[in-house]
Amino acid sequence: MLRWIFQKGTQLVTCQLDREARATGYTLALIPHRDLDATIIERFGSGMRALHRHASIAARLRQLGWTVIVYTQPSVA
Repeated sequence: MLRWIFQKGTQLVTCQLDREARATGYTLALIPHRDLDATIIERFGSGMRALHRHASIAARLRQLGWTVIVYTQPSVA
């Protein structure tokens, strides 16, 4: 649904929100590009709660000096 890539220096991190396959909930992933094993995944039953969490993480990253370099959302087919 939503994917933002942040950069700070040479570091990259993706904050990604997806609707689960069976439309039963939403998955939010915070993915550090240098260490995929450190990925954090959170699940939500409510799209609104998932969007609020994404916004909270994005705001905190910006406070820490990260910049959004890519913003994508699914294209309509």
